[in-house]
Amino acid sequence: MVRRVMLALALTMLSGPAFSLSCMRPDAVWMLEYARDSEDVYYVIKGRLTPTSAYTIPEPENEGDSTADTPAMISGMGLGSRSFSVPVEIGATVRLSCLSVWCAGPPPEDELLMIVRKSDEELVLDVGPCGVTAIPWSVEAENRLLECHRSDKCERADF
Repeated sequence: MVRRVMLALALTMLSGPAFSLSCMRPDAVWMLEYARDSEDVYYVIKGRLTPTSAYTIPEPENEGDSTADTPAMISGMGLGSRSFSVPVEIGATVRLSCLSVWCAGPPPEDELLMIVRKSDEELVLDVGPCGVTAIPWSVEAENRLLECHRSDKCERADF
């Protein structure tokens, strides 16, 4: 009996990190609010992200964060005063990062809604383990984002 209890405790301790990272569900309105309220400058873009080489994947570190950069092209439409109306065709850096042992994977290749940060002389798409800065585009997500942008009636998705 003692062996079973010890085995159960050991398995629980080993599985702990798998349950430790709690991510919010990706939401277009959250992205817009984050970009709008940040001290950094962000661009909200609807479009495609194409890496110019294979993604470099960061190595997880138990004692800190790590990142890996991959150059990419962003093509699509930037958010203007009322809609996605600003043509975009620009180079950017996709920065995949880890938080301890949890690492980001490459963003999807589908059409995306994304927030891209202006950093010095470059644009950076920061993608962390929870991946909430680039989400697959949908009509519903775009409509909620635009409603928030135009009227400040910001309703996050009801998951």
